[in-house]
Amino acid sequence: MTNAVVRAIRFWAYPAILITLWVVISAFSLTQLATILPSLASPVPCRRRFRTAPMIALREVAWFA
Repeated sequence: MTNAVVRAIRFWAYPAILITLWVVISAFSLTQLATILPSLASPVPCRRRFRTAPMIALREVAWFA
């Protein structure tokens, strides 16, 4: 009886440990990915403003016209 219980525990413990480790490692990897993506984006002052120069040029042309 004791031998059967020990065999059952060994039979289920090894896969349970592997699955638990896989879940923990996956969760850690996903949290690392979630924190690295915002840091890869360019900061706000470095972003280029596309409409600033054309709008100034249009105002100057409209003012002198």
